[in-house]
Amino acid sequence: MSSSEILRRAIAGGMRTFEQDAIEKILAGELDLKQVMVSCR
Repeated sequence: MSSSEILRRAIAGGMRTFEQDAIEKILAGELDLKQVMVSCR
């Protein structure tokens, strides 16, 4: 999954902040921490 896809899904999911959304997706098992760190930088 590309960082733009992660961002698009975050926005589509009613993103509050990108980091909060990413943390929720990690906890839900949808993403791993490495993907999130790459896309947040």
